[in-house]
Amino acid sequence: MNPPLSMWALTTYIESLAKKAIEQIRFIKLPQDQTPPKLNSKAPLMSFYDFINSHCKYVKNILEEMINQTGSRRVVGLVAD
Repeated sequence: MNPPLSMWALTTYIESLAKKAIEQIRFIKLPQDQTPPKLNSKAPLMSFYDFINSHCKYVKNILEEMINQTGSRRVVGLVAD
């Protein structure tokens, strides 16, 4: 998931974490909507909520795939950052 604002340093940091081999931790890049929610400077909290909410369907689908995969390990935690 890319941050709602174009923050080059943050995006670079997230991508560097995903490239590191950390045992038993997987970083999964979520698909992006063709038209992401618009940012409203008068209601930044609502804009952030809309941004997070627009990714729920992707997280749900990925978790379902992981859980239903034959021979896969048990999903024991989820961290959204």
